Amino acid sequence: MATNARTSFYTEVREQYGPPTAQLLKLYANNNTKLGNMQSRKEFLLKCRRAGIIPLHIVHSVPCAQELIASRSPYTQKLSSSVFRFRKSLLSIEIQDTFHRVRLLNQELEKLREQIVHQTRSETYTRFFLTQEFAYYDNLRRKSQQTARKYNNLLSRSVEANHASLPTENCGAILNATNKTVPPETLILLSLGPKFALPYNNIKQMPLFHLIADVENILSAHTNTELREQTRCRIINKTQNFVNRHTGDNRCNPLVRFCQSATTVTTKFIKSNPDVLITEADKGNRTVIMSLADYDNKMQQLIGDTNTYRQINHDPTGRQNIIFS
Repeated sequence: MATNARTSFYTEVREQYGPPTAQLLKLYANNNTKLGNMQSRKEFLLKCRRAGIIPLHIVHSVPCAQELIASRSPYTQKLSSSVFRFRKSLLSIEIQDTFHRVRLLNQELEKLREQIVHQTRSETYTRFFLTQEFAYYDNLRRKSQQTARKYNNLLSRSVEANHASLPTENCGAILNATNKTVPPETLILLSLGPKFALPYNNIKQMPLFHLIADVENILSAHTNTELREQTRCRIINKTQNFVNRHTGDNRCNPLVRFCQSATTVTTKFIKSNPDVLITEADKGNRTVIMSLADYDNKMQQLIGDTNTYRQINHDPTGRQNIIFS
């Protein structure tokens, strides 16, 4: 008996169209259930990869590495990086395999659908496909809830394991003046202040040319030529060594993983709340989350003060450009 169809219906199909047709419908129902399971698994694996989290079944796939890491050898850091890259590769391959299975299941279901339509009457296959559609989404909902709990547990373990290296919210550096619930990752990220810089994921994004220009500008102020050349050589060596060692894969760093995840959550929050404005930190290094309508009203009140501002009926910027040109 299929898990998402009634026995009485299959008995009816068997009596009207024969056992082979009933088996055909059962095969469709089983593949339909597998498709929902694979779709849920696909979303779970993608969320893990985006957050830089490795599922436990992949973590436990390399037991010898855990023993070596626990031995606290001088090569622990090197081994940890290698193991993380290997596990990440396994996760990517598993995601590709899941996409492949989803495609195969969709193709198989399409073929079965054509056979069922050909071998049964309209009222029979219409009723069956409608039932299967409801069964698919019900199974997908239940599986998605299970994988969501699994993902949250993995995320909590990752946060607890790296709690000392992760930033915490600075309540005095941020003010939520709205009635909206702001994600905790967003509050932490915004409370870090204007002096905090997000990590670079790509070496090409790093402003190395600006760094070199700043160094040359500083060195040009020194009159000691020998000291200037020695300092320049040391900085060049350190910069070149950093570029050579940089692999572009620094997501094994828990702080980097947190920043990437918090940036994604914050971006989604901003897009889903277009009526909210996040101001830049003021002189007191305090970031304010406020309603866009409230911000416009306060601006209108400020410029409405005729003692401070005078309304003009033309744009003076064109004339200023002519003067300065």
